[in-house]
Amino acid sequence: MIRISFLCLLIAALAGTGSSNAQDKLAQAKLEVVGTWVSPAPIEVPSPAGGIAYLLNSLVFTDSRETLQVEAFADAQLNEPIFTYQSSGPYEIIGLSKVVTGAVEANLVNETATVTIHVDAPEIWQGFG
Repeated sequence: MIRISFLCLLIAALAGTGSSNAQDKLAQAKLEVVGTWVSPAPIEVPSPAGGIAYLLNSLVFTDSRETLQVEAFADAQLNEPIFTYQSSGPYEIIGLSKVVTGAVEANLVNETATVTIHVDAPEIWQGFG
């Protein structure tokens, strides 16, 4: 779910790709996606234990791989970390979006995934199942 929501932000950011030819757009999108994408502010999400968690997302694309990192905090000032999630793998830009005009869709493959737990909070982890 985290990967999908962050990818939606990325797809929306690429919606301005200016070429009129479909192949040119895909090639341009591949060039434009390379780099580091960071959420400009924490994203508020409901916590499984009730309350709000604050997420910071970053997504790093090279020309062949992507790495997603999500940091969750218990406070808006980002002083109380809950967990850090990181996944990595290859990706492929697969075509123009049928949902967002001018955007592209990508297939991200998870080869690795790591979760680092920063607090002992059984009610939160039980909420995730």
